[in-house]
Amino acid sequence: LLCRAGSRVCNPTLQLSSKVLKPRNYWVHCSPSVRSDQVLMGAVSYDPAVGDIWEKMKVYLNGAGCPFDFQLYSNYEQQVAALMAGHIDIAWNGPVAHVMCRSIAGPDNVVSLGMRDVDRDFVSVCVARKDAGISSAADIQDKNVVTGAYDSPQAHIVPMFWLEK
Repeated sequence: LLCRAGSRVCNPTLQLSSKVLKPRNYWVHCSPSVRSDQVLMGAVSYDPAVGDIWEKMKVYLNGAGCPFDFQLYSNYEQQVAALMAGHIDIAWNGPVAHVMCRSIAGPDNVVSLGMRDVDRDFVSVCVARKDAGISSAADIQDKNVVTGAYDSPQAHIVPMFWLEK
């Protein structure tokens, strides 16, 4: 959870209407409010199920007294820009977008509060054919390494960071 310092949705407990919601186990970023009567969250639609998930969360949160809506984005860059411009209150971000928000807003203007519990123990695994003669990271020196998408933390960024070390 990363929030801009001083925003109404950036504190450990969201007080909206007569209900109190305590955020936990989410990777979210907050900025100043767009509307005072609802929380507007951005989410990147990386899978068709994303819209369905947030529609259900919308029903749940509105039913719990938390006026909520969401906006889908096609990429994290657009979502980060919308958050920084104040067009959305909260952004459901991944690790790269988290760093982008901190870089743009500055470390003194954001507060990290948490992430989803399912991401806490996430690991990346490097594999090689048995006959490749690779048994340690040092063995891939001067070899071609294939990874996943360049902007994927688990499939490219984190593995390449550690392999370069």
